[in-house]
Amino acid sequence: MKLLLDYPDIWLIGGGGKTTLMFKLAAAWATRGERTICTTTTKIWVPTPDQCADLRVDSFSEILAGLHDRPAPMVTVADRIENGKCLGFPAEEAFSLKTVCQRLIVEADGSAGRPVKAHAAHEPQIAADAACVVAVVGGWCVGTPLNAESVHRPERFSAISGRQMGESVTATDVAGVILGDNGWLSSIPAGAAFYVVVTGHDRGIASALAGHANAGRLAGIYRCPRADGPLQACCS
Repeated sequence: MKLLLDYPDIWLIGGGGKTTLMFKLAAAWATRGERTICTTTTKIWVPTPDQCADLRVDSFSEILAGLHDRPAPMVTVADRIENGKCLGFPAEEAFSLKTVCQRLIVEADGSAGRPVKAHAAHEPQIAADAACVVAVVGGWCVGTPLNAESVHRPERFSAISGRQMGESVTATDVAGVILGDNGWLSSIPAGAAFYVVVTGHDRGIASALAGHANAGRLAGIYRCPRADGPLQACCS
């Protein structure tokens, strides 16, 4: 299985730890001496100094010029900050940042802090030529009630999975929303490698994904039991 760190650009979607994973992968690239840019096509919390000490906020043209003049081993870039969050750039602009770095990682949708979600029509925002898309899901969603406290856009999740509102979410439901023809899979560019990372306790999600009819579209499945722990390949 090709390693995530082998791709020139990664686009993160879903919920359950996207931002933590973004900075983990970016730090691994930077440690290898590869200039890395973190950004978003939606919005993310302003990174802490431990996550990324170099934050640059400006118009896209100024960001691009600054990165030409002052390259950095690892930098987060954003268009502006509102209510404590960095607002990013359109997907194709974000993709063009590859001209000033060796590795690019982009958070491409939000989940309002929920471990799993269903996408609205305008989500996610991924460049057409993206090399790799990683779907992130928090394993702790399994067993929780299908409602707005546990699932972002629960009504849409219900429509895709067939699970009734208020019933307990199952691993099979999650796999169906990720890999179903009307789920996350429908938004992945045809040429992009597609991975899933299950954060926290797996609770059967990896097995449900591996057994789904569209599992052949996946380049691999990883578990990440702890935020500070390594990714563990499985079901590849």
